Amino acid sequence: MIKSKKIIIILTVVLCLVSQKSFAQNDSLQIIADKNELIVGEEGSLTIKLPNTNIASFTLEIYYNHDNLDYVSGPENSNEIENRIIYTWTDSQAKGKSNIEVKPFTFRALAGSLAQINVIGEFYDKDGNEVKIEPQNFTWHISEEVQTQNVEGNFDKSSANLDILRLSHEGISPQFETNVTEYYITLDTSVDTLDVEAIPENPNAKVEISGSGKMILGKNTITIKVTSEDGTQSKTYIIYVTKTDNIEKANANLETLAIRQGTLNPEFSDSQFTEYRVEIDNNIENIDLLAIPQNQNAKVEIKKDDVMKIGDNKIYINVTAEDGITNKKYQVTVHRRTEEEQKQYEKEQEEQRIIAERLLATVNNDTNNISGKNIELNQQNAVDEVIEETEKKERNNGIIIIAFILVGLIIFVIIKNRDKIRKKT
Repeated sequence: MIKSKKIIIILTVVLCLVSQKSFAQNDSLQIIADKNELIVGEEGSLTIKLPNTNIASFTLEIYYNHDNLDYVSGPENSNEIENRIIYTWTDSQAKGKSNIEVKPFTFRALAGSLAQINVIGEFYDKDGNEVKIEPQNFTWHISEEVQTQNVEGNFDKSSANLDILRLSHEGISPQFETNVTEYYITLDTSVDTLDVEAIPENPNAKVEISGSGKMILGKNTITIKVTSEDGTQSKTYIIYVTKTDNIEKANANLETLAIRQGTLNPEFSDSQFTEYRVEIDNNIENIDLLAIPQNQNAKVEIKKDDVMKIGDNKIYINVTAEDGITNKKYQVTVHRRTEEEQKQYEKEQEEQRIIAERLLATVNNDTNNISGKNIELNQQNAVDEVIEETEKKERNNGIIIIAFILVGLIIFVIIKNRDKIRKKT
């Protein structure tokens, strides 16, 4: 009986030890967030709480994803190395403490997704023995800012178009147009984040933005999905972002784009437009296209049919930059006129030719009339000048004659008076 009691006591002690060991192994960290969901651009903070275990020193390692989170700040004794934050603590009295809280670790949301935080560590008691505490993880739900304004007005409920697209940095190409869905921008290494403002035509449409925020070195893609108010239509706009330390090697722009058989509409611009249209005559089956990149080391690929069919023909020009990463797409729609369109085109050209000739004739007649009037005017002026000169001479001659007469009279009076004086004497 006594032996049985001893066995029971031993088993109880063993079970207690095993149970204590199990509980010790199950002790884990706690990660407490001030908010469970974040919107891009918003900040959130975490508190790391240790279990009710006496700890004299420890080191925490906090791992996070650079793509969707930016580390803002942490408590004293914390340092960031790449995507890892290291925090160390030691009890100055070497007695150890329990229920330790480390806070706050503050992050900023960069891109919509699930952002996972992993926390591991090494923990020691006052005697220098390692204490086993299980690691822990936490997931933040990050969402892009979605515009749901519920604005009353006469809006097209089926519209999934953007009305405004703006970036926090200049250089987007081409310039924004509602019907253009692909855009390009190149950033240097000094730019870490890229903010996107996307406003739909219908304020009640839903706009979802993904891939914005912190830009990694190389190629980044930002997607903007617009869903109409009634949910029947959706449209996706894409911005291709290249972050590089060599802007010239990332240059995928064309220097020249032209078709010999027609004129591009709009006029070619490397930054304003990537989509063009040109019309060719009905009898033209083949075209000559010239596409020259700004960087001579860039590669240009042209995809087109050898023979232009009646109607619209799509030509795709893909430019790959010298860095082999950046690329830019251009599109030219070549419209080969139908017979009816060709007749109408030739009729309009003839009408324009006639109008131009009439205008030219009118201008020539006006010029001749003006010249004739000028000649007549010049002749009249010459006659007037001659008459005026003659009259002037006649006036001068009259004055001279009068002067001679007056002088003669004066001399006559003087002589007569002299004779009278002599006779008296």
